[in-house]
Amino acid sequence: MGKTALEIFGPERGPTVTERMQRVLASGVTESFDTEFNLPSGKKWFHSTYQPVFDEQHALVGIQVISQEITERKQVEEKLYLQSAMLEASANAIVITKVDGTIQWANPAFTTLTGYRFPEEAFGNNPRELVKSGRQDQAFYKNLWNTILAGKVWHGELVNRRKDGTLYDEEMTITPVRNEAGEIAHFIAVKWDITERKKVEEALRQSEERLRLSLHAANQGLYDLNIQTGETIVNDEYAQMLGYDPKTFVETNTAWIERLHPEDREIASKAYSNYVSGLLPEYRVEFRQKTKSGNWKWILSLGKVVEWNKEGSALRMLGTHTDITERKQAEESIRQHTSELETRVEKRTADLSRVNADLARALRSRDEFLASVSHELRTPLTGILGLSEAMLLNTYGPLNDRQKNTLSMIEESGPSFA
Repeated sequence: MGKTALEIFGPERGPTVTERMQRVLASGVTESFDTEFNLPSGKKWFHSTYQPVFDEQHALVGIQVISQEITERKQVEEKLYLQSAMLEASANAIVITKVDGTIQWANPAFTTLTGYRFPEEAFGNNPRELVKSGRQDQAFYKNLWNTILAGKVWHGELVNRRKDGTLYDEEMTITPVRNEAGEIAHFIAVKWDITERKKVEEALRQSEERLRLSLHAANQGLYDLNIQTGETIVNDEYAQMLGYDPKTFVETNTAWIERLHPEDREIASKAYSNYVSGLLPEYRVEFRQKTKSGNWKWILSLGKVVEWNKEGSALRMLGTHTDITERKQAEESIRQHTSELETRVEKRTADLSRVNADLARALRSRDEFLASVSHELRTPLTGILGLSEAMLLNTYGPLNDRQKNTLSMIEESGPSFA
């Protein structure tokens, strides 16, 4: 008592309180203010009413100030303001409706998503009147309403229609809100535009389907190996290639090793370990795998590490299995045929060598025989040629034409026997 406002409230709030009191004294009109004070116990909010006091002659004689602490209320108001600002600024569309579905509030993101302005076009309307596309059947909406009216949260995806008529994919969560009596009073719907995500998912699905069809057409098995645990995800062709039912087949690195042919186990295991440890630049190995029926199939396995940890150790490996049994059988058939041909060629070559040796001996015998005959003929022939020459010279008397012709023939034929 007896202190000024400056003395009571200090230099921070004292001038403000003094100015307000002077304003009420000047106007004679009651005014109310909310003010935050920095007290020794902490910051406090007060709602103060400055009320002029008049005497019996209606002359202004003072001011009566009634204050009430409203710190708690201010904190609630600030929290509500922040929540409201958050809802307004949210990138996701948020809609609050009554139990009957009529829209009571929507944030700007709702307008961005649907094209409908709030409150001008959306307030008081039901979303089904604005964005229903007809792509969902009655059973879909029945399940939705049964869920939220039972007080449960509903979450799902649907196709809706914008104001301009274009369709969009939406993911939505609807949460019931109860009043103090425990009754459902409102629903809050949070909506995400997932159109682009759906396009990416569809493109990925189509890509995976093309890959699946390609692998199926090529009869290729696909595996996704966790190198650390040995767990392996495979496609249907991988299991069917080995005669197993894809629905029950479980692959692991240990099972793969156990199915290896004893003659191939060391080679295949070493190729795998060398590759994942970085000693080989690529993983490509052929081996035999035991099928469910107990037969052996030749497999060409290709693989590539696609994920490593911070230390550089391999974590994940993708690859394919190709059945090359027919190729291996063809290669073996060719090898056997080639071996048989080589054996036949070697035998024929040996036969020809023997024939050539026999022919050479026959030729040598012929030459020796002819040389002997030639020698035997040459000795008497010399005398004959000499006698015919003497007779042509009329040594033994004159010759008639017939005798001369005969002797001439002997002379001409003689050198060819010499």
